[in-house]
Amino acid sequence: MPIKNERWILETTIPQLKKFADEILCLDAGSTDGTIEYLKSMGVEVRQQKEQKINFSAWRKEVLEWGREHGGTHFIWLDADEAFTTNFLGTKNGGIPFRERLARMKPGEKLALQWLCLWKNPRVYRNDKSVWTNLYKDFIVCDDSAISFDNTLLHEGRTPGPNTNITGSKTWTKIPLEEGGVLHFQFVPFERFQAKQAYQRCREYVMDTGSPWRINNKYSQTLDTPSARTLPIPPAWLDGITGLDSVKNAETGWYIDAVFAFFNEKGEKGIAYFEPLQIWNVPEFRERFVKEMGREPKPRTAPAILVKLNSLKNKIIRKS
Repeated sequence: MPIKNERWILETTIPQLKKFADEILCLDAGSTDGTIEYLKSMGVEVRQQKEQKINFSAWRKEVLEWGREHGGTHFIWLDADEAFTTNFLGTKNGGIPFRERLARMKPGEKLALQWLCLWKNPRVYRNDKSVWTNLYKDFIVCDDSAISFDNTLLHEGRTPGPNTNITGSKTWTKIPLEEGGVLHFQFVPFERFQAKQAYQRCREYVMDTGSPWRINNKYSQTLDTPSARTLPIPPAWLDGITGLDSVKNAETGWYIDAVFAFFNEKGEKGIAYFEPLQIWNVPEFRERFVKEMGREPKPRTAPAILVKLNSLKNKIIRKS
């Protein structure tokens, strides 16, 4: 996994990952919060990224080749804030043992699991009409020595290689949720999550990926909503996972300083350049804007018709 300043969650995710993986290789992007020291104490190999400019696909290529050097045949691609549910081990209630699943895989084949978005609480996950519900992602791939990542600066693939074959069929094998899923802790410390999403908006804006209202609309699903509905995680799925109760208290991390750096890089335009973005729900950013500009910021939101069309598109994606 590529990693940067994830000390807040590692005591929860790394011990769980060690139950599944023979080796864990982390490519660090300049952590300063004790991440490297903790990983090494857990027997994780850590290497500094060769490419310092943010390029996630290049970083994933680098760690893939590193894994091949270690003789890896099957690769797990989890982020630092993700963990397999314990039932995926398949050691209880007649489940399929994890290693047996791997042995059945063919080169290029992937295992897809439901991505459980833990919403403000490490013991519940989103289950409503949002894009965060019934969402499957590819997390494990059986290597064929040829697959790699596409060159892209944004939204790179989770695992190397295509997700469909030449006939258009998915290369995925979907694991039923009752047999295993992936816990995503990003949403539990919600203030940290909002700061991270503000950073993502600013990054896309300076990369000129689209108009402010398109970026805002794209990330609107990450905002808080009173309509969020959740279901409890069965206790057996969390069995043996440590540090759950401390996750909610994680600090905002490096994202605040990173966004401030974007403000400073814009010279005379400064913070005013970012006014159209929907980032002012983060108190630190709003307070700085008011202090510098002497008024409240006015972000630019998408036209109502576009919001409705995107809502319809998301419903179609979920059904498919």
